[in-house]
Amino acid sequence: MFGGTSMSAPLVSGSAAILMESLKQQNKEYDPFSLKNILMSTATDLENDPFTQGSGIVNVESAVNFVKGKSGTFIVYNNASYNNIKKILDVPMNTINSSSFGIENFHLSNASIPMTPWFGGRLDPGERTYATFTIENPTNRTLDITIKPQILELVKKYQYNGTTEMRLQDPLINKSGTFRPNYIPLGNIAKDEEMNAFFGKKKPIPNDASLMIINVNFPFDNFMNKTEKIYANDMKISSLYLYDWYDKNNDTKVTYDELSLVNRGGSWGTVQELRVTEPNSKFKNTPLVGVYPVPTKYSYWIGDTKKNSTSMDYTVTTSFYKKENWESVWVNYDNIQVAPNSSSDLVATLIVPQDYKPGVYQGFISFQGNLHEVNVPVSYAVTKGVAGKDLPTVIEGSQKNDALYGNGYIGGAFDMTNRYNAGDWRQYYFDVQDKTINSAALNISWENKDTNLSVFVIDPAGKIIQTNVPPGVLGHFQGWPTGDWLGTSPFSEGGGFFPIKNKDDTSTVLYAPINQTGTYSVLMHSTLFGGQSIAEPITVTAKFSTILPDEKDPQILFIVPEFINSTYKIHPEIMEENIDTVKYSLDGNEIQINAESQIPHNLLTEGLHNLKVSVTDTVGHRAEKDVEFKVDNKPPELLIKSPTNGSVVSNIISIDVDVSEQNLPETGGIRIMLPNGTMFDSKFVQLDTRTLENGKYDIQILAKDMAGNEISKKIVVNIDNRPFFENPKGMFDQNFILLQGIIIGIVIAIIAILIAKKTKISKKH
Repeated sequence: MFGGTSMSAPLVSGSAAILMESLKQQNKEYDPFSLKNILMSTATDLENDPFTQGSGIVNVESAVNFVKGKSGTFIVYNNASYNNIKKILDVPMNTINSSSFGIENFHLSNASIPMTPWFGGRLDPGERTYATFTIENPTNRTLDITIKPQILELVKKYQYNGTTEMRLQDPLINKSGTFRPNYIPLGNIAKDEEMNAFFGKKKPIPNDASLMIINVNFPFDNFMNKTEKIYANDMKISSLYLYDWYDKNNDTKVTYDELSLVNRGGSWGTVQELRVTEPNSKFKNTPLVGVYPVPTKYSYWIGDTKKNSTSMDYTVTTSFYKKENWESVWVNYDNIQVAPNSSSDLVATLIVPQDYKPGVYQGFISFQGNLHEVNVPVSYAVTKGVAGKDLPTVIEGSQKNDALYGNGYIGGAFDMTNRYNAGDWRQYYFDVQDKTINSAALNISWENKDTNLSVFVIDPAGKIIQTNVPPGVLGHFQGWPTGDWLGTSPFSEGGGFFPIKNKDDTSTVLYAPINQTGTYSVLMHSTLFGGQSIAEPITVTAKFSTILPDEKDPQILFIVPEFINSTYKIHPEIMEENIDTVKYSLDGNEIQINAESQIPHNLLTEGLHNLKVSVTDTVGHRAEKDVEFKVDNKPPELLIKSPTNGSVVSNIISIDVDVSEQNLPETGGIRIMLPNGTMFDSKFVQLDTRTLENGKYDIQILAKDMAGNEISKKIVVNIDNRPFFENPKGMFDQNFILLQGIIIGIVIAIIAILIAKKTKISKKH
């Protein structure tokens, strides 16, 4: 019947005090975490989702039973939550100037701190994480415990449309100013063939339902008169009630003395909600829904205007849930036995499905004993990785309208009489790892023009870096959080907002600076809600970019020769201050160039190739340049015709070489270096050995093709220009031998002629 911090804080504090007293009586040590773990492990399950109930409602008796080792009570905690929380908080905490509030070094402990709830951290789709759970048994007997990962699933949902009748009175209370709700039997809302009997014996509640949620919603223009000159000066609502009706006189007329109140829900907004745990156990008779139209109108500024209210169109939605197996969470033991006064461990694995949208997810791991059950709340966030610059990243809600709506939806939970944070809040996470990204543009859209969202962007350090509703001078002088806030009034604690939309009626845009790598959070607050449904889908489109004063494309100064070999080094000169990437592709395949700017040897095969260089700057400008070249890794073949290596030479000699090479340059491909140091670019050179002193000399011959392949040979010659008879060793150079051969030939020829003449004379005689 009540809730909120002002009620829960003193109740939990008192429960903790009783628990501490019991621990002291047993001479047991404790700390804040152990107290919290005991209270959560001994709470009574309300069958709600974890974000609504946590582990459940505090059960002081059960907590004390654990301390005393009674009633089969045990506790459960894990080793992963604290580290996952610390991993996120370390980033903003490192930016805190702790000395400004008197602490020398403000940080979270590195010790492992056990916690009952399991927070799996921020995860990517397809990622998995683990936690080791410890079950602590303080009793004197062995506990047999079953472990079940569970999640709430919808069983059935029904809707009923109606219009409120004003100022209806109870037949037994004919008193001026006292009115009753409009009654709708739950069977009429269900409209099920087996459940539509107004007074039938069958209850319109599924037998396996563990939770019932009833909502009533009505259009925003029914809630607030938008033609009123003063904004929010003319508002009306209808509240929601649920009764167990016993028609004791069978007259089919509902009277107040036949009703037992089960629950109620009401807020100054367009959607009301109430929840009932184990609904089949709450009714002995007919479940009856009451929609109560508040008889007078209210002003945000002064409260009750004393003006009569008018009828409203409304929709009642009844949803039934039960816990089902949670397929995303696995445990290595479905059943475990824990010995007396000891503990046992098991490992749980959480796997994020590939198709999960970014946002926050929740469920339970149930530890069920014969006399006691622990409901461990489990939650984790799914992040969206930023794949690249200037590529849209989209988060979109599908056409699902459900009381326990999923990610991609915003709910109508705003309340004009409550505080600033009243309303639904949604969180989405974007992981930015590109250091060159420095800005983000976001477009958030929804369906109903009367819905309004405040959007905040929070950097990895925990600072709000942008909002679509900046407070302006109100923030500077009045300390207001946002420009759409109405402040407080005699009627409201500050839950009122004015619709500010910087784009159109159903969307808003904002631009945020990206100041570091890490996870950026987008926080959405439904300050107003259209009321056409209990929740509506939203679409988040984000684009991450680099904004710099750079309008020019990069310039590539890049030349590759027509012929190269495998040792060729690339030296592109890139004219760009903000280089992001430089990519190389060879023959259409991207390659990596090593630190020495050298293409891998195995890729430079013989023949024709194409090399492309692509440069992208941090702004997104792009430039490309490609060249064709031929790879030649074979050195030229060098043939030396003369002189012979090691020969004795004199006078003038000829140096004659030949080269076998297709890619020989027209000039400079062959070089002959004479003993006197003279260099010739030629295949044929003559050398006058008489210009040199007698002795051994080297003649260097070099051949080099256009790819840079080269070959060199050295010829050693012995120069000897002395006369023959001065040659102490009787050695002859090749010119002398040639001359000697000529002379001998001439002498032989003369002798032959003389013999021939003498023979002719003899014949005559």
